[in-house]
Amino acid sequence: MQNDPDQELRRSGSKARFLVHVGLPKCGSTSLQKVFATAPGITFLGKSLLHYADSRIGQFTRLVAPFADVRMSDQHGYREAFAAGLAGAGGKPVVLSDEILSSVGFAARGTGNSFLQILDNVAAVAGPFELMIVVREQRAFLKSYYKQWVLGGGHLCFQDFIAAILLRRQRFLLPMLDYPALASAAGQIASRVHVLVFERLFSDRAYREAKFAAMGISGISGHFAGVQERPSRSDAEIAGKLAEARKNPWPALLSMNKAFLGPDLYTAQTLDSPDALATANAIKSLNLTIRSRGETAAESMFTLDAAVEVDLLRHFKMFNHRLPEIDSGTDWPSLDYVL
Repeated sequence: MQNDPDQELRRSGSKARFLVHVGLPKCGSTSLQKVFATAPGITFLGKSLLHYADSRIGQFTRLVAPFADVRMSDQHGYREAFAAGLAGAGGKPVVLSDEILSSVGFAARGTGNSFLQILDNVAAVAGPFELMIVVREQRAFLKSYYKQWVLGGGHLCFQDFIAAILLRRQRFLLPMLDYPALASAAGQIASRVHVLVFERLFSDRAYREAKFAAMGISGISGHFAGVQERPSRSDAEIAGKLAEARKNPWPALLSMNKAFLGPDLYTAQTLDSPDALATANAIKSLNLTIRSRGETAAESMFTLDAAVEVDLLRHFKMFNHRLPEIDSGTDWPSLDYVL
């Protein structure tokens, strides 16, 4: 009986510590990737401006893991690439980084773009790994995500953007902001989950040294000095782009349904489960009442109606009372997290 070649790869593979950084998006991923790419204490498999140590690793990370079920195709080439990357680490921790791995939603496990399914896919092909995830105060996260969404062609004002998120409570961003639940669920697959706090990661050297030391990474903290976070687009710039789009509201009406059926910034996968179809019908109803006037003044762009504000804060408080479970050493309220 012939041996399974993938089993042979696993047996001959390195014992290097393997860490997978998945974002979250809008949480300094690009800056972290610049650090990973230059730090001598790790073996970096990618992503660095979409450059990977092996093109097969890039293809798997950006296309196969997020949008395909790895049980339905031959994955030997991808396994071979990861095995080679781990074997060539020379004892150093190995890091793979790509925020796309966390940006395609938190749907039921088993669906093509479920966060847990993506982690399952990574484990099935790359082998056991530790998860590295960066979290950010939820309101700041949503503002930054919204700005990127507008720059990518989104036409909704912030009020309607948040209303759509609250409407789709089981998908599209909101469940991703329940950080304790996210870490707990990911811990079912990853051998260990490391949660990093965005507000401390780039400003508190002692904090990041301790966090990276827990991952077996040393000598990396000094590399942050030469890496600047990308400046955020100004409210005025975003308001101007939104106002320009609002001059002709029809493209917004035509594209809105497609935009909100897609799970994230990166793709527009159609969802066809009963729950998704019910949500789509509700979104179509929202389309009919789209506030075509929008809110495009920079000084009031992020102001929410009282009812929406209350609903959003209710969710944040429900999520955040468990934050000390994932990091008891962080003073969460001092960083504006609502507990």
